[in-house]
Formats: sequence, C-alpha cells, structure tokens
Amino acid sequence: MHSFFREMPVWTKIRIVTEDHGWITRDNQLVRWEEDFADLGHWPRKNFWKRRMNGSRLAMRLPCISRNHFVGTTRDSFTWYVPTGADHYRCLQFYVTRASGLRALRFRLWYQLYWRNIHHVQFNNQDVWMVELMPETAPERLYRPDVSITAWRKLCEHARGAPAATSRDRADALSAEFEETALAAEG
Repeated sequence: MHSFFREMPVWTKIRIVTEDHGWITRDNQLVRWEEDFADLGHWPRKNFWKRRMNGSRLAMRLPCISRNHFVGTTRDSFTWYVPTGADHYRCLQFYVTRASGLRALRFRLWYQLYWRNIHHVQFNNQDVWMVELMPETAPERLYRPDVSITAWRKLCEHARGAPAATSRDRADALSAEFEETALAAEG
C-alpha cells in the first residue's frame, strides 16, 4: 500500500562515498523519474495519486550497522545485526527522530499505527522471502547500483585484516569501475 501512493524513480546513478567514523554511504548522483525507452515509449505513466518522495541516504558501517536517513526529515532508521551463534543473529531495528512534546507523541503514534507494519514487518518479510527464493548455486549477477554490495564486502575484508586505506580507496575505485563499464556498454 505504501508504494501505491509513491512515485518511484525509473533509474538512479549512485556512487559510494566514505565518511567519518567508518561509514560508507550510497550517494545519489542522478535520479530519473521518467524516461523515453525505444520499445516502450515514455515510461512511467503519470498517476495523479502518486507523489514524489525525497528519498533516503543509506549508509553502512561495522559492526553490521545500517543507517537510512530520510532526506528532508529528521527521521532515521537504524538496523544492527548482532551475532548470537555461529549461524544465527539478532536483528535490532530502531526508528528515531528529533522531537519533543506533541511532535514526539505524533511520531510515536504514526510509527505504531502505520510505519512499523509497513517498514519493519512487510518490507523486511518481503526481503527475507526474496533471499530465500534466490538459488545459492547460480552465479551472482550484479549491476551498477550493486557497487554498495561490493563496497560493503571490501569494508568487511578490512575487518578481516586488509589495510584500511586499501578498503576505503577500493570502495571509491569500484564505483568508478562500474561507471566506466556502464559508459562502455552504452557507447
């Protein structure tokens, strides 16, 4: 239901940037909301009930923490994965804002009555379902926005002993490498 009222980007050009305190962040360089495609024509159609959202800025750091800042708001979503055994973990999720008084009460009501179910239940359950459907034997197929996945892997390699500068530089190099590959494919 949440995405029914949202206008979604057709495509996004991102790059990975490294920030203070070990955060690696997906930085949106260009967002396209509509496009002309050779076989499809102009897409998507405009629907009067859909509105464009500001989007979010996703960042990750060790030990297994993600931060999703919702642009244009004071809201952030944090997810922290804590190992509880060799093959198990506990997922802690926090949704926070800077507010007091009636604004804080309104935020708590909005979260409990609307956002909690959409984001922390439905969205996460869909992710789990999709991961379970992915065959583990198939070769991995990544595309340009997946540079955040490879940057995360490089950050983890650093935690296993790779030099920090190499990992931070590698995330930026991977972003540039995907960019060059995409340009070569277009040309």
